Amino acid sequence: MVQLDILFATLVLCVAFNLAATGESEKAKDSKSSTTDGESTTKVTDAAE
Repeated sequence: MVQLDILFATLVLCVAFNLAATGESEKAKDSKSSTTDGESTTKVTDAAE
């Protein structure tokens, strides 16, 4: 049962991390659409990934 608890906790952490990463990428897309200089924003996005 202990292994099952560890597995479940790991799954929860992975899901939370993926949701956080998705939120950050959406913020990057929003800032990209609001800036006029697309080239510099694209470079920043590529570096972040």
